[in-house]
Amino acid sequence: FIIQLMPGTDDETITKIEQRLSQVEPISKLIQKGLTPEEILEEVLGEKPEILETMPVRFHCPCSKERFETALLGLG
Repeated sequence: FIIQLMPGTDDETITKIEQRLSQVEPISKLIQKGLTPEEILEEVLGEKPEILETMPVRFHCPCSKERFETALLGLG
């Protein structure tokens, strides 16, 4: 897991999250069980998170075929 704490997070909260992480099943097992990202987060935090915003995941590469070819040729 990669967790970024908000500024001002108190030591008690940090300790609680560290303890929860040591007890949580591997993320691959949680995904295999069909848990959603929100449910996985709830497992890690030990409480229901407040979702402030959601956005679709997408991938975009601004490269052209020529630019990609040049990069590959540069690798040798």
